[in-house]
Amino acid sequence: YRGSIREVALAEVTPHTEPDTEEFVIKKTKRFAIKPMDVQEAIMQMNLLGTHDTERILTVLSAQKTLSTRDEMANYKYSPAEIERGKQLLKLAVLLEFTMYGVPTIYYGDERGTYGFKDPFNRTTINWKKRDNEIFNFYKQIALFRSGEKVFERGELEILSENQGLFAFRRFDESGEVIVVINLNENVYKISLDNEFINVFDKKKAKTFTIDRNSYLLLKKLR
Repeated sequence: YRGSIREVALAEVTPHTEPDTEEFVIKKTKRFAIKPMDVQEAIMQMNLLGTHDTERILTVLSAQKTLSTRDEMANYKYSPAEIERGKQLLKLAVLLEFTMYGVPTIYYGDERGTYGFKDPFNRTTINWKKRDNEIFNFYKQIALFRSGEKVFERGELEILSENQGLFAFRRFDESGEVIVVINLNENVYKISLDNEFINVFDKKKAKTFTIDRNSYLLLKKLR
């Protein structure tokens, strides 16, 4: 059980390439998630999307240009399209970070939408007067949900789908079941389940859910 959730989440989702779902799942996520002999170690894994040694995760997911000088990095202006793309990809990455095996660990400021290229721009002081509420509220919601679900402590992980651009897995044990679905392509899918679930984000209760292109679902089984 090597590497970090950052490597998994960003393996094929880089600023300069389109996501390759088959590569993402088969070469990274499947190997990372379900090695029975490594489950105990996996549970204790620190899931990191960034550290003081890396560019800020939001910068990695947003910036579409390769910069070489400090002046360029210090003065880079993100376009509205870059900002929107970065936020959406960050939510996908954070969803994986908080729901797969391991303990989610947040590098200070990532939850506030902090940008930053390589050192020293990735470890500046926090601007307490500036916060991206969309990102902050997503982190808050997913963190509160995880903290209330025993299944994330030692629950098993089973991959449900790994083709056609759709990646889905479930965490389950005697305390309950949670299903995560990530759609990495331009198709819209309907997800049909045997039992009734609730969508954690919009509170819809159903046995069938629709997942939009380049989007995600977080579903909790109802008793």
